[in-house]
Amino acid sequence: MYAIELTGPSLNSFRRISRPDPLPGVGQVLVKMRAASLNFIDVAVATGKYPVDRFPLVPVCDGAGEVAAVGPEVEEYAIGQRVIAHSKPPMGSVAASTSLR
Repeated sequence: MYAIELTGPSLNSFRRISRPDPLPGVGQVLVKMRAASLNFIDVAVATGKYPVDRFPLVPVCDGAGEVAAVGPEVEEYAIGQRVIAHSKPPMGSVAASTSLR
């Protein structure tokens, strides 16, 4: 999968990277993202105005897609179900696919 990664607190620190496709763990689902947006928090992280634990990270706090796989102990979601994702950095990890808890 491809992702946009932020390597530091600067608008010049975005780069396109390739990552292995993630697999959902216990209590997680894999979401194939169909839409994602950079919002206020993403811009604040990219300009150093919102603290994060570590760089690099994949920004994007909001997105929508469909469940592509479910991990063990997941009962409330099904493959193909449409979902929205919202997380706060550094957990934002959306691109072509993402694994959400």
